[in-house]
Amino acid sequence: MEEAAAREGPTGGSSAAGAMTVSAAAGAESRRGVILTLAAAAYVAVPLYVAPVLASAYVSELGFSAEQPGYVTSAEMAGMGLATFPALWWLHRANWSRLASGMLILVAALDALSILAASPPSLCATRFLAGLAEGTVSIVCMSALRLTRNPNRSFGFWLFTQLCVGALVLAALPGLLRLAGVAGFFGAAALAAAVLVWPVRWIHSGHHSSRNGANSAAPASELSWAGVSGLAAVLAFYMAFSSIWTFVAEIARVDGIAPERAGYVLSFAPVGGMLGAALAAGAATSFGKAGPLAVGTATLAAASWILGARGSLGWYAPAAMALMLAWTFVVPQLMGGLAAVDRTGRLTVAVNVSIGAGLAAGPALGGLILASAGDYRTVASVASILGAASVVLATPMLYVSRGSR
Repeated sequence: MEEAAAREGPTGGSSAAGAMTVSAAAGAESRRGVILTLAAAAYVAVPLYVAPVLASAYVSELGFSAEQPGYVTSAEMAGMGLATFPALWWLHRANWSRLASGMLILVAALDALSILAASPPSLCATRFLAGLAEGTVSIVCMSALRLTRNPNRSFGFWLFTQLCVGALVLAALPGLLRLAGVAGFFGAAALAAAVLVWPVRWIHSGHHSSRNGANSAAPASELSWAGVSGLAAVLAFYMAFSSIWTFVAEIARVDGIAPERAGYVLSFAPVGGMLGAALAAGAATSFGKAGPLAVGTATLAAASWILGARGSLGWYAPAAMALMLAWTFVVPQLMGGLAAVDRTGRLTVAVNVSIGAGLAAGPALGGLILASAGDYRTVASVASILGAASVVLATPMLYVSRGSR
């Protein structure tokens, strides 16, 4: 991006004219690079959105037992999470755009191989390897977005783009499965990955990844504590969200809402998520202000309480949308705050572990609470407490990031 523009700079003439040329070229490269970064990030997030629909197809078409699709999904998600650890090594060594291109080639090959993997063990193996490659691309994209001028806004667009692409894929997937089955989905996924291989060369190469560090004035020890508390805040918030969101459909059933009506409502819940991401992307609030974070977590608490209180469809619909809105509004604030205190880029990589752990621990915690208390109101209360804890944990990060701007 910027370095590509610098290579194209003039070798002669006034330095001022040369700087203007480089600056203009860098701006154009940055816009194109950010758009392609968002596209790649949205592509590798698709497995998160299509997992429930694919699970049904595995059972009905491939003859899997009821629990086996969960193993396949877990294998792919585990691969995405484990991609964090090699990233700590390649972050400052590899060319990010070339790495993303190579990983997309691997994803395309593994998606094609998944067409032939009809048994649960073979499909688990191919999807685990695909998850490693997808997770690597995701980390490249998050690391590149960290280097933009306004990471809060960039991460807002990051979520917004994922929601839009996820909604479109979910809308098209049932028809694709009817026409071509599971093989048709993996074939289309392989084609999409192949199409992205060439454009991702405009993603930031990573050679200027120390730019944020030059702007940070925080002492190393303070930055370390701020980063750790920020990672804990992300973990707490993802646990809060997933602990209640996982049971939204079951809450509707217990409340006597017809499954088809609940499904119709949930299909519109991503609209709330898009609104939250758009609000986060458009907010001009600095990282050092906790107001947006507090408002978002308060929205999460209110939505959780309404869902746990057993209400009518009239309350259920706005609460489900508000829950998704809170998630997509708060996460960019947390990610942007981490970017502001991240001098090495390793926090942006490590956050992948916090997200994965939160998404895994939240549903398990909700299930344990239901097993012991048997009450969704208790689950909602715990989600609210975790949301409040995320604000407290984010405070050191917000304080340090305010001082570094």
